[in-house]
Amino acid sequence: MTHRTIFKLFYSLIFICSLIASTVHAEHSHQHIKVMGNDVYLIVMPAEMIRGHQKDHPESLMHRENRVENRSQFHISVGIIEVKSGVRLKNLDVSARIISENYKGPYKIMENMQMSGQPSFGNYFIIPGSGAYQVEVKIQYRNKSDMIIVTFDQAQV
Repeated sequence: MTHRTIFKLFYSLIFICSLIASTVHAEHSHQHIKVMGNDVYLIVMPAEMIRGHQKDHPESLMHRENRVENRSQFHISVGIIEVKSGVRLKNLDVSARIISENYKGPYKIMENMQMSGQPSFGNYFIIPGSGAYQVEVKIQYRNKSDMIIVTFDQAQV
């Protein structure tokens, strides 16, 4: 197996394990919130994991204009599943921001992306400091006036 194949398998395994763990722990997880008939899942990973992709790998091109070389940079992705149908939603406008004790960042657009072949939303974020923080996610349906705001409490960076 090539380095690229191994890294792709590793990345897919992390994503699948995160979704399984989130599903198992449901309401008690820091990575899953059930709201307004949707399951909202959050994945936060160091940006270095994506930067390790070779240039021809699809994830190496993700959110290219938002990339900054900084150890405090993380890739945040959100998956949204409609509970009733079991369908992963993709026609949404999603944005997020980081909030900590001394910092309240601006909302940043979460771009459409594919993770392990599944539609999701993501972007790079700077998470300043080393304390606990929150990820606040705004989900706007394109054909409705409904908006969902969910806040994920995260452990220390």
